[in-house]
Amino acid sequence: MSDLYEVEKIIDKRKRFGKNEYKVKWLGYKMSECTWEPLENLSNVMDLVEKFENKINGNKEKITLKNKKYMKSNKIRKKNKKKKKWKKKKNKIKK
Repeated sequence: MSDLYEVEKIIDKRKRFGKNEYKVKWLGYKMSECTWEPLENLSNVMDLVEKFENKINGNKEKITLKNKKYMKSNKIRKKNKKKKKWKKKKNKIKK
């Protein structure tokens, strides 16, 4: 049986091996004892993760994790459209 620790707050974010990790300040522990945790380990504190995401995005838009996935898929679509336009221009030059 694993022990459960209480999260005080999320203080930072990084991308490692293609996945987001969050730096967690644990309740009752020193700042020097913060740890980097993948999102899967924070399923019980998604409200804190969303609060942190909104804070770092400057409250431009309230983001929930579902919206964030949607936004990422839109970015990918936009990149693909740009590539297609480039290919069309390239083909026109060849003719």
